[in-house]
Amino acid sequence: MNLLDLPTLLLGAVGGSLAVYLFMHVRFKKQEQELLTAQTLLSNEQDKSLAIEKIEKQLKDTFGAAAADALKNNNEAFIQLAQQTFQTQHESAKGELDQRAKSVSESLERFDKNLSQLHKAHGGLMSRIDGLGKETENLVSALQTLKS
Repeated sequence: MNLLDLPTLLLGAVGGSLAVYLFMHVRFKKQEQELLTAQTLLSNEQDKSLAIEKIEKQLKDTFGAAAADALKNNNEAFIQLAQQTFQTQHESAKGELDQRAKSVSESLERFDKNLSQLHKAHGGLMSRIDGLGKETENLVSALQTLKS
């Protein structure tokens, strides 16, 4: 080996090392930039995910509240309708009951009137029967006096 070859060899080794270093440095910087970009994208996606979760929670709360309000309103409307229906049925039944009570009362009045007339007729008949009994006794007495 020649002495001239040694500096050339050293120069080649230094040049090659420098070229490898520069190549690796550029590659490292590129990968570092890609990592930074990936981390930024990941952070953005995490932010989006949190925002979506927050929106989902808000929607769930909103729809839950809306559903609760709708259920409450439906229950109130149902109760009101039930009360109106009950009131209508109650008034109808009361009217029917009043009509039946009036009919029964009128029937009882007629019955009392007829019963009173029957009592008067019975009293009159009893008086006539008593009168006929006395008349019969008088006739029997008169016949017995005629025979004797």
